[in-house]
Amino acid sequence: HCSFAHADLQQNLERLNDFMKYMQPKVGNRVAYDELLKAEENIARNFVQIPGGCFRMGSYNQKDEQPQHRVCLKRFKMYKTEVTQRQWSAIMGSNPSHFNECGQNCPVENVSWVDVNEFLRRLKFNFGITYRLPTEAEWEYACRSGSSNNTFCGHDNPEGWYRGNSLGRSHP
Repeated sequence: HCSFAHADLQQNLERLNDFMKYMQPKVGNRVAYDELLKAEENIARNFVQIPGGCFRMGSYNQKDEQPQHRVCLKRFKMYKTEVTQRQWSAIMGSNPSHFNECGQNCPVENVSWVDVNEFLRRLKFNFGITYRLPTEAEWEYACRSGSSNNTFCGHDNPEGWYRGNSLGRSHP
């Protein structure tokens, strides 16, 4: 996931248009302009505002999550879903996913931290907006959704795909 402070969408589309006009004669295998526009529009509308607040981070019953401690965060924006294979392909020009038969709306996977940082760098270059990965605290806070439960991210009642219900494959 990537969090960001979003600038004006129209301004970003104008920057992208200028960038593509400048790069078109210089790049042989450039990413299709329409795919970049779709990626920007999709990215812009799929962030959600997470209100600031405090929570107990970690878990007292999982040794690698101890000790539980109080963390307070300011509000931030976070993408609603994982980056899709379509979005990754539009920005990076290829799809490294092992589960690519799942379809373009499935999460991209099989990427490294270095790959993700290159993706974020290209987003900034293409759209003029700084994106970043959420911190561990931001991710856990958003995942808990205001719950004071000791577990997080639907540990007891998952609402997403995980090892126990995914049949060993990726899903949209």
